[in-house]
Amino acid sequence: ASNGWKKIKTSSGTTGWVSGEYLTKGVVENSTSQTSYKATVNATSLNVRSGAGTSYSVITKLSKGTVVDVIESASNGWKKIKTSSGTTGWVSGDYLTKGVVENSTSSTNKVQAVLDLAEKQLGKPYVWGAEGPNSFDCSGLIYYVYKNAAGITLPRTSAAQYSAGVAVSKSNLKAGDLIFSSTDGTGNITHVAIYAGNGKMIHAPRSGKNVEKVDMNTNYWNKAYVGARRVL
Repeated sequence: ASNGWKKIKTSSGTTGWVSGEYLTKGVVENSTSQTSYKATVNATSLNVRSGAGTSYSVITKLSKGTVVDVIESASNGWKKIKTSSGTTGWVSGDYLTKGVVENSTSSTNKVQAVLDLAEKQLGKPYVWGAEGPNSFDCSGLIYYVYKNAAGITLPRTSAAQYSAGVAVSKSNLKAGDLIFSSTDGTGNITHVAIYAGNGKMIHAPRSGKNVEKVDMNTNYWNKAYVGARRVL
């Protein structure tokens, strides 16, 4: 137009008018926006906003330990980020740590929560097919404890639970790991327990017995041992 305004069309097909003062002819590489890197949220709860400042509306919140892609930096220290689900928005750079940070504390806390809740089930009766809160079968106990203490929904049967998490060797067991056994001599997984540390495991044994903590290194359990998985 004669007054210096330009009719433009965006990559998404939108057309409209903008002041030509704010356009640079040609394709200009914006170095800040092109330098994408991973960062980890270090605040307990971080607001993601629609613009680079606290006056903008909150789109979503991110929890501590969330890994995001930083796709743009503003001069005031705010960062445009993209989450794993594809949401984009702005956060204060003060609450991001560059790189992927392993949040060991939250994992440790979850392990402790799992063990604490498992201990609270000691003495409750074994009932086949039960998943708490008053009685359990072996995999029902695992399902209940992990769901309520760690927010993790595992498969329901011991054989299916063997596909969860990652495999760990018997020599590398850590408290909170799942121990799988074959109690019928077939080699097929028929039983699961929670490793409680110090060679002990918590499990719901069989009909007529209650949830108990026992030594896993007996002849019986050593013979029945199939493998272990870590889901925390």
